[in-house]
Amino acid sequence: MGKKHADFWAALLNLAVLYNKMGEFNKSESLYLETKAIYEKLMIKIVKHFKNYLNNLEDCILINFNMTKLKFYSELKVIYDKAISEIT
Repeated sequence: MGKKHADFWAALLNLAVLYNKMGEFNKSESLYLETKAIYEKLMIKIVKHFKNYLNNLEDCILINFNMTKLKFYSELKVIYDKAISEIT
C-alpha cells in the first residue's frame, strides 16, 4: 500500500479531521490539501476503469445482443454519467 492507495487517503483524511478537532489548523489544512490531490488522482483512475468496463460491456452486447445485458449497461451508463457530471 502506497500513497496512491485509497486506504492511505482515508487514513490521511481521518488524521486531518483529528488535527482539526484538536485545533491544529495548520497541520489539518496541509493534510486536507494532500488528501484532495490524492482523491482527484483516485477518481480519475476510477472513472477511466469504469469507462473501459462500460465500453467492454457495450462490445459484448453488440456481439451477442441480449436484453438483460442491455438493461444492465443502461443502468451502469446512468451511474457513470451522474458520476461524471458531479466531478466536472
